[in-house]
Amino acid sequence: VVRRGEIEKQIQGRTRRYQDRFGSEEEENAWLRRKYNFADTDKLFCIAGGLHSYQGIREALLERGWKEHREYDSMIFDLKWTVKTTDIPFKALNKDQIVNHFAANSHVTTKVGLTRNLRNLRWFEDVDMDEFFPRSYDLHDPEELQDFVDDFKMVAVENVLARYIESGAEMGNAFGVPLGDLAERSVQLALLAGEAFVRRCNVLDLDDEADEDDNGLTPA
Repeated sequence: VVRRGEIEKQIQGRTRRYQDRFGSEEEENAWLRRKYNFADTDKLFCIAGGLHSYQGIREALLERGWKEHREYDSMIFDLKWTVKTTDIPFKALNKDQIVNHFAANSHVTTKVGLTRNLRNLRWFEDVDMDEFFPRSYDLHDPEELQDFVDDFKMVAVENVLARYIESGAEMGNAFGVPLGDLAERSVQLALLAGEAFVRRCNVLDLDDEADEDDNGLTPA
C-alpha cells in the first residue's frame, strides 16, 4: 500500500522534473503561452482527470474568458482543478494560485476524521455530538467495530420488541410477513440479546469504577 506522504513526494518529484526543463518560471510561462497561443494577460486553468472531467467547471471558466492548458505537471496556472488532493503540490503553490482542495483536509472531509474531531469536542465544549451527528464508527478500530456490532444488534432488538408491542403474537418480520409461531421465539431471543448487552455494560462500568478507585489510591 502506497502511503499518502509517498504519493505527495511522487507528485512533487514529477513537478520538479517538469520544471527542470526550463531555466526559470518565467521561461516556462513564456513557453507555455507560446505553445497554446495565450496572451500574457490570459487567466490560465488546468483540469487534471481527463478531457471530459468536470465539464461544468470547464465551460464556466471558458465562458468567462479563461484559457485551458493540459500541462498537468506545470505550475503555470491561476486555477488547478483535480480529482485527488495528492495531485496538488501544495508546498510549491504561490499565494495567488487557486486549487480545489485544502491540504491535510481529512480531519473534516472524511467520515472518520470528522467523527474523531467531533468526539474530541467534549474536551473543549459542553457538546453532545449524538444530538446532531449520526452514530458513526471506525470499523478499522477493533473496539469501535465491537461498538458497531452491539449497536446493530440493539437496533434489531428494539425493532422486534416494538413490533411485538404493536401487534402481539400477530407480529410480522421487518418486511411485514407474519411470523406465526416464530413470533414468541423472536421476542425471547431479542430479550436474551438485550439482557446480555446490559450485563456486559454493567461489567464494563464496574471495571471503569475500579480503575478510578485505583487511580485515587494514596500511599499509607
